[in-house]
Amino acid sequence: TAVASWQKSSGIKPANGILGLVSRQFYAKKQKLPIPGREDLSSSNSKKVCIDVCSEFSGVQDCETRCVRSEKDKIHACKESCQIAFSAACDRAYPPSAPGGPENYKLCLKYLSQSCEETCAVYR
Repeated sequence: TAVASWQKSSGIKPANGILGLVSRQFYAKKQKLPIPGREDLSSSNSKKVCIDVCSEFSGVQDCETRCVRSEKDKIHACKESCQIAFSAACDRAYPPSAPGGPENYKLCLKYLSQSCEETCAVYR
């Protein structure tokens, strides 16, 4: 997949096409987004706040949900959800097997940061 190719070119191991924590942290750092997994969410007596974000290309939606225990972390949950949903939508829209797929995937990802900033602005 395009995600696996990106992981391999970025030196992320394993380059398995799954946007796990290491991949999300790498991408967030590179795009100057909040780093996933930094907050300690071990407190079990507080309620969770969950944020759903969907990205749509060509009529197909890719959605992701992240939950946090603090209201102040809603923007972090939104941005993390957005990163995953947007990149999954790019991957679906521009598969590596399609003509120009990898190049178009990279172009698609260039809009991720701006799109997620706009999507998550409501939580500032």
